[in-house]
Amino acid sequence: MNKILIILLSGMLWLLMAGIGFAKEPPGFKGQKLYKSTQDGPVQTLSNLSNWSYWMRRDGWSGRDPGTGNSGGTYPRGTAAVIFQDGFIFGGFVQDTRNPQLPQLRVGGQTYVVGTTPGHITTPGTATSAPVASDANSAFIFRIRKDWESLAIGQATVINDAAELNGVSAANVTNEMQQQVLDDYAFSWNNWPTDLGAPTNEDGTPGIANADQVVWFVATI
Repeated sequence: MNKILIILLSGMLWLLMAGIGFAKEPPGFKGQKLYKSTQDGPVQTLSNLSNWSYWMRRDGWSGRDPGTGNSGGTYPRGTAAVIFQDGFIFGGFVQDTRNPQLPQLRVGGQTYVVGTTPGHITTPGTATSAPVASDANSAFIFRIRKDWESLAIGQATVINDAAELNGVSAANVTNEMQQQVLDDYAFSWNNWPTDLGAPTNEDGTPGIANADQVVWFVATI
């Protein structure tokens, strides 16, 4: 039986996270900050609209700065990092199709290592065939905010966001960095994956109960 983990993060849901660990940095991430491709979408981002500034990545890894490998949960925002690394831990009884009379207790998530991978299951597995997963390289982490269309280069909100995402001071933020922030908000809003379960408001717009900022991604075990 296959399980799909869909993670919804918004506001103070960081309180649900557990399992602080010292996982080895997977290849291809260390040294990266804001994703800069104009053809694809973000692979890591910050939840930072409140007094928290908090790194998250598309594979379920969170609370660690992808550029330095150091603590990635800062409170109050712009001051001291207070979380090194954390993630969701989940468990439950699974009625495996290979032995339906013997439910098994299984646990997954993030402790010392990341136990999930980016993307979703496209074809469920059976007793004789393995499930088919989506291409992990095409899985993104989506970050939206309801006032994104009112943001513009030069605004303090955009400058501070770009500074945190790129690990530089506000004085060293470039117009290119600010534009990437705006582009990523537009990408996430316009490509909000409702087909994968991304939540919407009653009026059909992306988000959760009109939350100011929502970070959403899908990872599988």
